[in-house]
Amino acid sequence: MDSFEVEISEIENVQVFQVKGYFAKDAGMNVLQKAEELLKSGKNRMVLDVSQSKVISSPGVSTILDLTFKVIDDFKGCLVLSGLNDLKTSVLTMSGVIPLAKAAADIQAAVKVAKE
Repeated sequence: MDSFEVEISEIENVQVFQVKGYFAKDAGMNVLQKAEELLKSGKNRMVLDVSQSKVISSPGVSTILDLTFKVIDDFKGCLVLSGLNDLKTSVLTMSGVIPLAKAAADIQAAVKVAKE
């Protein structure tokens, strides 16, 4: 199992997920499970920060796509991605995550977008 850590915080009523380490299927499923719990409790504005994840694997991208549909379609919420570099942006755009999910430079900017 690849090493990762998921930290969840709340900033201005927006749920912020910070993933540190290798963003593979296990990390993605961890985020998805925790997000579902929050979504079911009515918290549907979320930020996914991947600034401390150097690599997002294909299965990781797949779980981000699942999260995107769950937040936006199933719970009528907002998902904003932050901490993207050019490669992450390109991959997430090709996979269809962006433009469904919005993107912002950093967590503070993402929280602002999520509140709109």
